Amino acid sequence: MITELENENKKGVKATMYKFTYELSKDDYIDFNMHHSRTSPSIRKTFISLRFIIPILFIIFPLVFPLLIKSEVEIAPIAIFVIIAMLWILIYPKFFWKDMEKRICKIVDESDNGDLFKPRTVKISDMGIEEMLYNGINTRKWSAATKMDESAKSMFIYFSAVEAAIIPKRLFEDENALQKFRDFCKKHLSN
Repeated sequence: MITELENENKKGVKATMYKFTYELSKDDYIDFNMHHSRTSPSIRKTFISLRFIIPILFIIFPLVFPLLIKSEVEIAPIAIFVIIAMLWILIYPKFFWKDMEKRICKIVDESDNGDLFKPRTVKISDMGIEEMLYNGINTRKWSAATKMDESAKSMFIYFSAVEAAIIPKRLFEDENALQKFRDFCKKHLSN
């Protein structure tokens, strides 16, 4: 459930507040972690290294191995290793991200998630972001927010490199409401 409220504060200035009441689902949490993984510079560097360094080694091996055993370099093994390298470059991305998602699911299933998947109310106003969770209230000013990002399913207001308020897009009635919220957050993040 989402509520958008506009009222005037004591100084007569219009103030906007969004109030969301929802339960974060396992899919929402996995979506956040997958999005974070895809945009993380260190994970991207690892992904690119594994995607291209291993195929280069596949191509170098049939060239160097015959020289080590003092044999002639043959075309057939080189062709086979080049084909394997090309297949690796094409197939590895799907494998890497599927494996990442599987690991995240496993971590979520293995751990005590506290109040992560329990009902919550999130109020986002000109003052900041307030999350009312099962075990307490977490309040942050906009100055604590570092950036806003989004995936196809959710919006994320980051407070650190790995911590964010997750606002599922399913809470918005239409694209207009989502865009209005997006603009509201961008306005406060740019101050």
